[in-house]
Amino acid sequence: MIRRATLIVDEPGWAFHRSAAVLRAALAARGWSVDLHFREHEPRLSPIGPTLVYWWKDLGKLDVQSASPLICRVADEETWRDRSGAPSAEFLRLIGRAHCIAASSRRIVDQLGPRLQIPVFWAPDCTDVGGGTDLPLDRPLSPGPVRLGWCGNPRALEWLGLRDHKGLFRLKSWLSRIADVELSVATDLGTEELDCWFRELDIFVCASRNEGTPLPVIEAMARGLPVLTTNVGVVPELTSPGVVRFEPSHTQFEAQLGLLLAMRSQWALLGSANRTEIARNRSANRSADDFERTVGSFDGAGAQ
Repeated sequence: MIRRATLIVDEPGWAFHRSAAVLRAALAARGWSVDLHFREHEPRLSPIGPTLVYWWKDLGKLDVQSASPLICRVADEETWRDRSGAPSAEFLRLIGRAHCIAASSRRIVDQLGPRLQIPVFWAPDCTDVGGGTDLPLDRPLSPGPVRLGWCGNPRALEWLGLRDHKGLFRLKSWLSRIADVELSVATDLGTEELDCWFRELDIFVCASRNEGTPLPVIEAMARGLPVLTTNVGVVPELTSPGVVRFEPSHTQFEAQLGLLLAMRSQWALLGSANRTEIARNRSANRSADDFERTVGSFDGAGAQ
């Protein structure tokens, strides 16, 4: 019997979509038929079977009667907390429509678990650890300036009054004072284009003030790149030596970048360690296991 499921994300090509597409492929390989919907393109949704919603505000536009169970992914803390740091009234009203929460970090499990009446479990976001990630350990170092990469939406969360939340403009200012490095910025790239873009980099940089995962860090690690990042989202949970952290200040950034530049001969090994961690903890098969385990806990829901 074919099992039906639904994934609901935001915009085509954005981080949620890339992660959901990987999960969808893994579930399809296990016999699931998975519908993928984009919230901005459909004013009202009637999902079929077990449903994973990637953005909690979309719970308000769902016909929840047809979802069994309805799982809501919860990440970026800035969007669901009020000024006191507690879950906002809007979040609590909408999240009550879900049957359970898939938290992107253990920190969120600890924050929401004691406050809610529905199960909250850790379900790390996944990325592709197969095609496009085979950067060789002996790849030659690029001549000329070191190539740093930044990927994302530079205007993210401006609707909350947050400016440069992803840190791109701050990062450009910091790098203007540092010689022999160049920054490559990726926005709105398709999956194949993104693979090609990652292959041109030496180091991936994340300068965000707050994040849910961030998925580009996980994607860069899966592609065998060393990563320089602020300690946001799930970064505190990463254990690979190929992840170098910095506080969001110019002095900290310059110091930690200098440390990573001094390790140039070890970049390939650091990237390999990154890829190993993602393959172990954040693969599509791991996420498919989480999804099936959750569905199975709701009295056999999902055998649609």
